[in-house]
Amino acid sequence: LEQTVESQLPDTAILRMVQSTKRFLSQPKATRKPFPNLVNAGKYLTGTIQPFVWTAWSIAKFKGASPEVLTAMYVLSFASQLVTQSYKLTWDVVVDAGIFVDYGKNGYEWRKERVYKAWWPYYLFIVVDFTFRWRWLMTYYIQLDFKPPWFFAVWAVMELIRRSFWSTFRVENEHVNNTEHYRAT
Repeated sequence: LEQTVESQLPDTAILRMVQSTKRFLSQPKATRKPFPNLVNAGKYLTGTIQPFVWTAWSIAKFKGASPEVLTAMYVLSFASQLVTQSYKLTWDVVVDAGIFVDYGKNGYEWRKERVYKAWWPYYLFIVVDFTFRWRWLMTYYIQLDFKPPWFFAVWAVMELIRRSFWSTFRVENEHVNNTEHYRAT
């Protein structure tokens, strides 16, 4: 149980949340806007809260809490995971990959400038990011005290694939933004 608590501590998310908040506060008050820094800090805040809620549920389960408490903790854990992953998925697709862009009165549309001329890589990224980011749902339905060794190998490979897709489209979006604004990097 102690190993579970230690492995769930979101130290990186806390540091990134503080960094994003600091960037927001360092802007002049007259031009300070919540997006992107404060919104990004919110993403890391949800990523900080969720492991603590999950750990509290795990501890309650381990200590043999009443069924009512376990159900409430389970629902809270599920809800916090749902909010966290929804926030992160939206950020991945809209901000990091920049697939949808706010064009003002028309709302969000597909980005006009792209490196890949075909649309299928962008659709594939959305499907892979959604599917692999939501794999946590399986842990709520597969309630095994002992998970087989292959389970963690499959988990790791899925995360590796998801992050590879994410980094490819993150770099592609940064390249498009730099060329649009004639910035040298």
